[in-house]
Amino acid sequence: MSLDADETDEPSASIRIPPSSAYLATVRAFVGAIGRHCACSEEAVEDLRLATTEACAQAIEDGVATDGIDVRAWVLGDRLRMEVEPAGAIGSRSTDRDSDAPPDVRRALITALDPEATFADAGGHLVVRLSVPADGR
Repeated sequence: MSLDADETDEPSASIRIPPSSAYLATVRAFVGAIGRHCACSEEAVEDLRLATTEACAQAIEDGVATDGIDVRAWVLGDRLRMEVEPAGAIGSRSTDRDSDAPPDVRRALITALDPEATFADAGGHLVVRLSVPADGR
């Protein structure tokens, strides 16, 4: 099975999860399977799994994922690109009353895991785009 695509194509693979933290393990499994299929390094897969679930968690926490969260994957040459929409208002203070996290903690974590991550405004919510090398497909 080939996942090759270009940026104008439909995603090579995608899932939609309900806006519940109970489904974050499903996102981790999906991202892990795609990353392994594309022969990404284990470190890249783990970073991508964490960054993707952080973006999903922010959307759930901010309440912007009322219709679900889409996680899409494209294989573009030697890169695996993931996209999370909506990804909440990354950078806003957590709505959790017990949270002591600084306002940009999730965005900082995502950027530390993927320095090329982009955050785009998609009409009231964010879209996060991540990319890692897909070395040995």
